[in-house]
Amino acid sequence: GAIAEAVPGDDIVMCDGSWTDIMLDFAVIGTEEEPIILWAETPGNVTLEGESWLRMSGEYAWVSGLVMTNGYSQDDVAAVDFRGNTGATGMCSNCRLTNFAMIEWNPASADTYYWWVLMRGTDNRIDHSYFSGKEHSGPLLSVYRPTGDANYHQIDNNYFGEVAPCTVNGCETIIVGDSVYADDSSYTTVEDNYFYYANGEAEVISNKSSNNTYSRNTFEQCAGLLTLRHGHDNVVDGNYFFVDGTDWAGGIRVHGADNIVINNYVRNSPTGGTDDSSLWRGGVVLGSGDGSPTNYENVENTIIAHNTIVNSEHSFVYGVGGYPNAPTDTLIAYNLVYVEEGVIDGPLIREIIELEDTTYVDNIFYGADLGIDTPDGISIEDPMLTEDADGIHRPDTGSPAIDVIDEPITEVEFDMEGQARELPYDIGADEVSEEDTNMAPLSADEVGPRSFDAAMLRR
Repeated sequence: GAIAEAVPGDDIVMCDGSWTDIMLDFAVIGTEEEPIILWAETPGNVTLEGESWLRMSGEYAWVSGLVMTNGYSQDDVAAVDFRGNTGATGMCSNCRLTNFAMIEWNPASADTYYWWVLMRGTDNRIDHSYFSGKEHSGPLLSVYRPTGDANYHQIDNNYFGEVAPCTVNGCETIIVGDSVYADDSSYTTVEDNYFYYANGEAEVISNKSSNNTYSRNTFEQCAGLLTLRHGHDNVVDGNYFFVDGTDWAGGIRVHGADNIVINNYVRNSPTGGTDDSSLWRGGVVLGSGDGSPTNYENVENTIIAHNTIVNSEHSFVYGVGGYPNAPTDTLIAYNLVYVEEGVIDGPLIREIIELEDTTYVDNIFYGADLGIDTPDGISIEDPMLTEDADGIHRPDTGSPAIDVIDEPITEVEFDMEGQARELPYDIGADEVSEEDTNMAPLSADEVGPRSFDAAMLRR
């Protein structure tokens, strides 16, 4: 057929309509200059339904405009797999899934475990796509790492929403790697995505590899956190967490070594309760460790800088998990923590285990009980924030957070909106500037397919 005979530069068009129980094996070899593209005749009008699946393998294989809905997969079978039926040799490289939607792809039983998307191979991209309505066990999107080789994947400009809670572990919206090869580098980038009610489990994103970047994502009312579960040298930069009272939600949880958490904004994060599970939630949560690379790695040499946390119980949590080893060599610098009068009593810092060898530099905390003896490097003073039309709290004229840092101990050149920081730098995620912003918080209509409205396809 057309797929088997395809050569670099070919376009293959699927006719509009519903394709039921189709096993679509897109195995082709394109080139960087001339990818082979499988198009929908009309984007959004080609639907895969029933017990269908999509396989992508080869090189420079692109799929665009398809919708998967009104269907399901079998246990342990991915609905979309970046590998063909030929096994490991058929993995995709430099492949792309774009302008795609997957909606309510659920089995009869919520206990049936499978992946919506299994991202294998190297240098692949999933972008401008829409994933909504998952109601069963298993991760939604998994970056599969059967070896320690780097992946170089990119996941960007997608909508991830309406993920129902699971009763078991392993229901992450995105998981990157696993504990076996967590100390090896994946070099996966997850950026410019919008997460809405992604409530599968406590880890909305679960990082289990090294040298990954999570930037410019917006999380709205997701009952979980962006979690650096395993690995080292990961960067969490410029993300927005609009928790807005959602129970069991929060910002970022950190395990492992040499991770960097900068320019993030967390708003209105509650703990979700008073039992031990609530301690895993907060604005920035540092875990305790047992030294095991496959259980809870020690938290070492973490940089937490230029973050803003507003109206949040447990803005920081130190040493959660019940393991003996405290986080060590932590730099906590230039963060702004603010609670409006009467919102919470505190503590702003929930200390379960005291941090070891911690350096605090030019932080401002205000509005509730600090929770620990005030160290050098934390100032208790009103940062004079004002709330803008988008609900973002920013330093107002005369704020003690403005023009403070002459000689930064860690260099963060841009703020949460992509504006250049100019010496002396401001405290917090926002640098007061007259520059245009290019990294504002995302909304649902700014991500997902560009040529059709996937949200209108939901039942």
